[in-house]
Amino acid sequence: MRTGWKVGRLPSLGTMQITRTLSASLGTMQITRTLSVVISSCGLRWGCWGRDRGGRRLTDGIGSSIIADCLSQPNSQAGIDYGWIGVCHQTANRILFAAAPSQTVVRCKGYGKSVALYGVYGLGPWLERKSCVTIGTPLANGTVGSARQQGDDMSNANTYNKTVSRAAAEEDDDEARRLIELRALVQFGLGYALDPPTFSALAEIQAKPRAKQMKLQTKQEAGNISREQYLSRVNAAMEQFERQGVALLGRRQYDAVFGDGGPSESIIDAEIFLARPSE
Repeated sequence: MRTGWKVGRLPSLGTMQITRTLSASLGTMQITRTLSVVISSCGLRWGCWGRDRGGRRLTDGIGSSIIADCLSQPNSQAGIDYGWIGVCHQTANRILFAAAPSQTVVRCKGYGKSVALYGVYGLGPWLERKSCVTIGTPLANGTVGSARQQGDDMSNANTYNKTVSRAAAEEDDDEARRLIELRALVQFGLGYALDPPTFSALAEIQAKPRAKQMKLQTKQEAGNISREQYLSRVNAAMEQFERQGVALLGRRQYDAVFGDGGPSESIIDAEIFLARPSE
């Protein structure tokens, strides 16, 4: 089904603190907790771990609501095991893969750090992508972008989205895909590429919290650490990533790529993570 899209970030059920507003047809509102909603013009809504009402538009696009609904299963979680292989950003990105061209929530607060840890579409294999896309084909000539988005910002976002979605579809090697995604994020944030030695050093720094997260997950699943300890140690790993990233790039370049220096605790929402039942 050909359909228009709206995507937004919504406030948590607690106190709403608006810190920034982003414009586009996947509407977004900056608040205490970063949650996403994807809305199609045919009436389907996918809450992406959050409420599915409100928000301001973030970006527009054309796509298949049938494929999006398939990708969203189960329960608008898109196959994301929250806090283990991804969070809200990865959930929304998976659903938005059904847009044509595919879109992401790259302008959302916390996106750069989230992708640094979990990748654009989440860690590990994404089996649903192949099975869901076979039920229909996204429209290759879909229009993308709100009328309010013009110039370099829209062009950079389109280039980023095209690069990372192509990598998801065509690159099976996790490490190669990680580097493609990192280059694309750097290019989007800075508007230019880093020199090869600096990029290689950044890629090495980024690999450390990912490796740490996987080890911590194994320990938690084995019962050797609690979920609270897992969260604390993942946060510590991301804080170390930020310190090393700032030392390498400087604060201005680091913030342009990975965010505004907000707390690493915002990557994983503790309330959502700790409320999920143990396997």
